[in-house]
Amino acid sequence: VPEAIAGAQVEVPTLEEARWLLAQLEPSANSGPQTRGLKSAQEAAAAFFAFQQARRRAQRSAIGWLWLSVTVVVLDQITKFYIMANFELYDRIEVLPVLDITRLHNTGAAFSFLAGAGGWQRWFFITLGIVVSGLVVAWLARLPVKGRAWLAAALALVVGGAIGNVI
Repeated sequence: VPEAIAGAQVEVPTLEEARWLLAQLEPSANSGPQTRGLKSAQEAAAAFFAFQQARRRAQRSAIGWLWLSVTVVVLDQITKFYIMANFELYDRIEVLPVLDITRLHNTGAAFSFLAGAGGWQRWFFITLGIVVSGLVVAWLARLPVKGRAWLAAALALVVGGAIGNVI
């Protein structure tokens, strides 16, 4: 066994993949001894393994971090429900010496920015949250998992926070 092959992990093709590979090797009526676009078994095997690598890369994207986004949204909603059910407006509880939870209502953005606008700001911020979440999810889908776990986790937290704010 050549050294290059001895340590390689070879994936067994699925039945569909094996049929595709065999179809590439069958001579067609118009091409004579040549295959359908592929000139040899070696070229067909190379095309098949390139296909397998692309499939594996797609499966290893950081999109799997979206479980963290879902967790953030669920915790956000549980917290909001608890506060609404158990706190009156402006009630406060000290969690840590430097952290308080206070029930407030903010009709604008950060520090009530645009709170006095005519109502359009609500739809603007909902649209903004959805668009940003979609862009970050697309980023996660293209982000490889290996070596980018901290970035993937941070992006997943941003998505969870943005969706939690939209709800």
